[in-house]
Order: sequence, then C-alpha cells, then structure tokens
Amino acid sequence: MFRFFSLCVCSFIFFSLIFLSRGYAASYTSVGTGDWDISGTWDNGVPNLGNNDAVTITAGHTVTKTGDLTVGNQIVFHVYGTLIINGTLDANNQLQFNIYSGGAVQISNDMTIKNSGNVDVDGSLEVGGDVSVGNSTTLSGSGTVIIDGSCTDGTGGFCSNGPLPVELLYFDAFADKNQIALHWSTASELNNDFFTLEKSQNGKDFGVIGMVKGRGTKTEISEYRYRDNSPSIGLSYYRLSQTDYDGTSESFPIISVLYEGRGNNLSISPNPLYTQTIRLNSSGYAKSERLMLNVLTLQGRPVESIEIESDYSGNIDQEIVLNNKLMRGAYIFELDAKTKKESVKVIAR
Repeated sequence: MFRFFSLCVCSFIFFSLIFLSRGYAASYTSVGTGDWDISGTWDNGVPNLGNNDAVTITAGHTVTKTGDLTVGNQIVFHVYGTLIINGTLDANNQLQFNIYSGGAVQISNDMTIKNSGNVDVDGSLEVGGDVSVGNSTTLSGSGTVIIDGSCTDGTGGFCSNGPLPVELLYFDAFADKNQIALHWSTASELNNDFFTLEKSQNGKDFGVIGMVKGRGTKTEISEYRYRDNSPSIGLSYYRLSQTDYDGTSESFPIISVLYEGRGNNLSISPNPLYTQTIRLNSSGYAKSERLMLNVLTLQGRPVESIEIESDYSGNIDQEIVLNNKLMRGAYIFELDAKTKKESVKVIAR
C-alpha cells in the first residue's frame, strides 16, 4: 500500500507550455532496452544533455546508466518505460521530469535539482540516497515516491508536497513467553532518523529501553519490531517517539501490556465477573504474609485496594467482596507483596 501525492495540474501545464513553445536543441528516444552509453539504444546517438534537450524512454524499454548522470539547463525527460541510474542524478535549472503511469525511475544514489524544476510522477520514483532541490522546484503527480535518505527543500515545497511526517498506523505490545514483543507500523516517513522506546511501571516515569533505526523518507508501509527481554511483572507502559535528522521529535500515544510472568499462580473467579464477590486463589507466598489486592484499569488507574493475608502455608484461597461494583470493561487484578508480585486480567460484565 502506498501513499499517493495530489496532482499539481498548474505546475505541469505551466512547465509544459514553456518547453513546447521553445522546441528542443536535440531529442533522443530509446529504440530498445539497453545501456545509456551505447548508441544502439537510441534513435539519435548517445544523449549529450547540455541545454534544452529532451529524452524519451519508450514504454517496455529499460535504459540503464552506469555511473552518475549530469544534465544541463532546461532538460526534459519523458519516461514511459524504466530508467535506471546506478549513481547520482545532478540536474541544472528548469529540469522537467515526467514519469508517466507505468513508468519508473530508479536512482541508486542522490538526486540533485537546481532551481525552477518540476518532477511529475504518475508512475514511480525511487531514490536510494538524499534528495536536494533548489528554489521553485516542485513535486506533483499521483504516483509513488520512495526516498531512502533525507529530503532538502528550496521554496517550491518539493519535500512537503511529497512524503508527510511519520504517520503511525499502530503501536502494539503483547507478552510472548518471557518477553514483551513490541510492534509498530508507519504509513509514510519523512527524514526519519530513529525511533526511541521507553518503559514505565506507573505510566508517568519513563526510561529508555532501546532505539531502532528509521528508514529516512518512505511513502510505503514500513514494519518495525523490538523485544523487551526484561519484562516487569504486572502492568507496564510503553512509549514510542520518533526523531528526525534535524533533531525534531514527536511522541505517540502510550500503550500498556500485562505480563504475568512465569510461575504466575493467581486466579480470579468468576471471570468474566458478574458480581462483587470473587474467589481469589494463589500460592508461593511467605507464611501469614500481608499483601495488597489492587484493582487497576488497563491504563493503570487505581480502582480499589484490599489488604489480605496468606495462610500458614503461604497459600491464598479466599472469598473477597469488592467495595464497588465494577463498570463493564477489562481490569487488572494485582497481588503485591514483598516476596513476589503477580496479576491477571479480569473482564467485568
């Protein structure tokens, strides 16, 4: 799934009229699939793109340029097939790059365009390095653009009209054996340097547990994963933030996950809960140990606390009446003692 750019009809018409009115100094059209620097690939010899020239890549043809491609002023590209540049594209002023539906341009390194250019993408454009454009250079079209590096703009809004800042699709966490698996996905990214993952036991005081490298600028879905190998018993909170190449950062909504741990013996019945009276069972505590039964929302907000005590064998088998009838929803029932801590999720009906 890709994020599409809105078509800037005005820019396309404006630049097309300019180029149509002046004609071309030289025109080159591919006659088959082949190497850019072989004359047999073209109808007019190997393109020497000085100024005011035009290049057409015919549909069904793939033309490959080995190394950098440097072009002069007022160059026009019409790409119906595929153009591969295994290097850097360096273009002077007033470049017009038209990538039509079904066409594709792949640039392995950087793309640099000086002033007053326009890149119109109805097919696909992929740049493996950084993009840098001068003033009044614009991006338009309804196709897809993938930039692996950074995007540096002039006054034409090239970068801002393309990929948006990081758009988070979801951020999720779940207990997986003796770990917490953290998954998130982005719909698009702009200049994304890295993600930071933080963890908290109370939902307020967070500490960094890891960092994951971002994918620069992308307009397609990206998936990320991280594992917390030191999970805490009970409810934990995780926060995800993202930092750009320039140091700008944003944080996303906090999520929570319950980790019951190995050897968790706590059980609450009935579950789902239809009454204020519950049966509490557990084991492994100290003799006659005092502990707290805490009832929490999934966001960690305390609902009520009841003090109980284990028997002479360190077991708990008690009928307890809650002080308040719980509203419908999910809750965490947590036993907290000096010797250990355990919890279980309970659904109230």
